Amino acid sequence: FGPLVPHILNQYHHPDGFEVSIIAKNMGTAESRTTPKPAGAFWHSDLSYEVNPSDAIFLYSTHLPSTGGDTMVANMRAAYATLPDKTKARLDGLTCTHRWGWNTLGATPTLTPEQQAAHPDVIHPVVRPHPKTGVPILYVNPGYSMRINELEQAESDDLLAELFEHSLKPEFQYRHKWTLNSLVGIDNRSSMHCAVDDYTEPRRMLRMIVGCTDGRKGQVAA
Repeated sequence: FGPLVPHILNQYHHPDGFEVSIIAKNMGTAESRTTPKPAGAFWHSDLSYEVNPSDAIFLYSTHLPSTGGDTMVANMRAAYATLPDKTKARLDGLTCTHRWGWNTLGATPTLTPEQQAAHPDVIHPVVRPHPKTGVPILYVNPGYSMRINELEQAESDDLLAELFEHSLKPEFQYRHKWTLNSLVGIDNRSSMHCAVDDYTEPRRMLRMIVGCTDGRKGQVAA
């Protein structure tokens, strides 16, 4: 699929190597997150806040609650395809600034100064073609997409809210119910996902992030 790249939160890298990071809650261990909400409990696409965004992630379940803890995936190809033609025309040529932790609803820790310096805000097109198919994809997400750069702030806020509301219609969503020791791959180029915050028992995942393989880079925001 491509090279594995590290997650921004290096404190949760697996002790055997940065290629795997640990997503844990209610485990009673040092690797368990202490944020009010579990990691990933907001709609996002992994590494959209990086100059080189992620092609895909793989999640592997090692501990699961007896109920809950599902993962939701939204199809951003279908979301774009079903936008009104007027909205598609409006989006043509627009770019969006992405920032780690922008609107993550208590599910991400505060970055260290070193982490912040290494991960500045970045700019990506609002609509990107999928590198394998050329099909246009809506490339914004509530967690990391903070501003459409060509619009005034209020207009940007309204348009992003409109796009998010459309993208999260039930017909674009898939809900994955985990089984123990299962592996799931998610294409970050054409979807966004969200961990469901509905459990209190231990839950632990191993995450592997596939880096950008198509050569398309964003740019660091000024």
